[in-house]
Amino acid sequence: MLIQFVPQRSDMPAPALSVTLDTLTINGESCDLAAVQPVGARLPGDAIASEFLLEALRTLAGLEVRVLLPIGPNPTPAQAFPAPVTVASGAVALPEGP
Repeated sequence: MLIQFVPQRSDMPAPALSVTLDTLTINGESCDLAAVQPVGARLPGDAIASEFLLEALRTLAGLEVRVLLPIGPNPTPAQAFPAPVTVASGAVALPEGP
């Protein structure tokens, strides 16, 4: 799963993320995205019951998701301009903060 972070100034705590196949778990809540089929299918954020999961999209390379990344008033460059991460299974490392 390719995870693209969308930084946003907020005092919310950063989410805890993990991946198992096509399931993204955010703060203990699992979101099974296996139904986002076929290639080109898109699940918009308003169809997802999560304040952090903004969008899911099926591409030729697999599942891509956009996740809200709350950042404080003085983010590091890694937080302000986060690189996408690919996770097959396990915990997702978030960009490091100050």
